Amino acid sequence: MILACACLGLVKPSQHHSSLLLSIGTGLLSDLINGALAIPGPPIIVYAMLTESQRERSRALLMTFLLFSAMVALVSFILAGFVNLQSLRYLLWTFPAVRVGDWVGSALFRRFGDVLCRSIAMASLLCIGLTTPLESLFSAESLT
Repeated sequence: MILACACLGLVKPSQHHSSLLLSIGTGLLSDLINGALAIPGPPIIVYAMLTESQRERSRALLMTFLLFSAMVALVSFILAGFVNLQSLRYLLWTFPAVRVGDWVGSALFRRFGDVLCRSIAMASLLCIGLTTPLESLFSAESLT
């Protein structure tokens, strides 16, 4: 992810970067990372920043992809028996915060989207790139 941030800083988003192979590869990589680490976002964020020059389209792509990715994961968790009554309680407890976050995020996007969208996405990728290996390290230490 850190390397992706560095490369994205040098490339302007454009539709000519898009291809069927890149789209399929991004979806596959996102879902592999989702299965392994429960964070499908980084590859699709890179894809959106590379292929969509319009911020609204980029945001719509991310929201749609992440929604469907979450739905696939939910179905998988239900079929595996991981979803129970406590899970539904957590959903109900956190829903108001998710709703407020969505409202605040949408308001900020309308106000600053063109100016800050790419910077925030790159900062998010950088944070994920820095923290994911650290999280793996600490998880491995707790197992020993």
